[in-house]
Amino acid sequence: TLHSGKVSKTITVNTTAPGAERVILEIRMDLTTAVELLPRGTVFLRTAPGQARTEKVLARPNRKGMRITGVRSSNPAIRATLEPAEPVAGSGKDGGLASALLPREGDVWVVVTVPADAQPGVHRADVIVETSDPEHPEAVIKVNAVVR
Repeated sequence: TLHSGKVSKTITVNTTAPGAERVILEIRMDLTTAVELLPRGTVFLRTAPGQARTEKVLARPNRKGMRITGVRSSNPAIRATLEPAEPVAGSGKDGGLASALLPREGDVWVVVTVPADAQPGVHRADVIVETSDPEHPEAVIKVNAVVR
């Protein structure tokens, strides 16, 4: 999974060409994913039998006109719902990392829950975040949960 932001990679190419035995290529990119999942697109949950555990992931649509329209879980032992994310004053693209993690207009919370009645053991799920964009209809949150 790619994350939005500035990325730099360096590649060294060794050749047998006289005068160009070693060429260094630097690639710089500013990536923007269609849907950003913050702080990350993976959720780890640990709980005891009889105790529910919840974590929230901020889903941010980065394409003009795109909306988050729904959410579903591939495993009935792991529940997923959407909650509105109220924009926070001062959240923006130029405010650094802390500012980037604050809700903006159009963001929603994906609430991932292992319910209190979940059976002991390891549970895995893909939580599918659905969008209104036909070119990017889904984003996936990988969930790993342990009930012990």
